[in-house]
Amino acid sequence: MSTNPPYGDRRGRAVGRTERDRDSRSHDGRSSRRPAYRARAALVASDLIGVTLAYLLGVGATSNMRGAEAPLTPLLGYLLVLLPVCVLLFALNGLYSAQRSRLIVSTLDEAGRGLSALLAGGFTLLLIGYLAQENGLGWGSGPAVPTVAAFVIVGAATVPLFRSATRAMILPALAYPKRALIVGSGFVATAVYEKLTGHDRFGVNVLGFADSDGNPVPGPVLGPASEVADICERHRIDHVIVAFQSGGHEELLELLRAARRPNLQISIVPRAFEGFTSRAVLDDLGGLPIITLPSA
Repeated sequence: MSTNPPYGDRRGRAVGRTERDRDSRSHDGRSSRRPAYRARAALVASDLIGVTLAYLLGVGATSNMRGAEAPLTPLLGYLLVLLPVCVLLFALNGLYSAQRSRLIVSTLDEAGRGLSALLAGGFTLLLIGYLAQENGLGWGSGPAVPTVAAFVIVGAATVPLFRSATRAMILPALAYPKRALIVGSGFVATAVYEKLTGHDRFGVNVLGFADSDGNPVPGPVLGPASEVADICERHRIDHVIVAFQSGGHEELLELLRAARRPNLQISIVPRAFEGFTSRAVLDDLGGLPIITLPSA
């Protein structure tokens, strides 16, 4: 008689206790928080570099256009004001929280919010320069409108550039991959597994599946779908991805309620996923999520 546990790899390999214990020791609560802070600090540092370069290039470009050299000391002083303002605006626009809360983070998706933050930062810089000059604070004249405009335009390129480089070369060495659990089986669950495990750039480690249907899956099955909460606790899951389930709507809602906790993120693959594209828009209708597809 087989000694394999009821839930293991449906290709024939059981999930061993030693592997689970090793996984658990390498991902205790404190160690998972520290890499998250380091990753956020790396993004802040990349933003500071991108903003500084954009500001200096903006000052240099407009000075050459005017044919006059701008006073260096006051302009550098305003740069020291601009840097924390931009970091605060980036944070308010969710450019640091997305790294932890979203399954896949794309710098391109952040471009719109980043540009809005840069525009707000440029306007704030103009306002501070005007107030300093009106109140005689002795800071010298602030950056002119063409300088701020050049800063925003150049920053729209330099900030995403440095963010992309940081995500590609630095973050993988600073943070553990997100520990993910796929709920479901069959074609959709398999497709999610293969896409996430086929690219290291996603930074996701799929530990296995939670499934009660018994369909073949390409990885270990850690337990039935009804025990998602226990599986997440036992394996310290960071992100749950819900693929198709044979159960009804109420069963899915109950599963999500049981799994939700402060440090656990949940993503759901829409049932009509074949009709979706990356240009689909998620709207909020008084708390009711509605996905709008692009026109043909």
